[in-house]
Amino acid sequence: ILAKEYNVTAHPKQLYREKTKAMENEWAFAEAYSKLYKYADIVKDTNPGSTVKIFICYGTSKRGFAQGCRPFLGLDGCHLKSPFGGVLLCATVMDGKQGLFPVAFAIVEME
Repeated sequence: ILAKEYNVTAHPKQLYREKTKAMENEWAFAEAYSKLYKYADIVKDTNPGSTVKIFICYGTSKRGFAQGCRPFLGLDGCHLKSPFGGVLLCATVMDGKQGLFPVAFAIVEME
């Protein structure tokens, strides 16, 4: 499949090693989630005006939205495929150059 669709060749042993690494990383989610609250504290300390409640809206995003974005907010969510599950919600707006500008994001139990 790799060779046909992506024009990539790999030795089966190399594929096995990489798959093993990926499986080990899957359980690193527990460690990452345990660091989430510390990250929230760092965001509050280093980004004055930010709102953090494991919902993150950076102060610069708030100001950017107020200064140069259309007054229309788009919301979207995607299911997280991890041992913890949940839904990643993201709020975005269109900026002056027709690009997407992220305003806030949150991980919730259900949409």
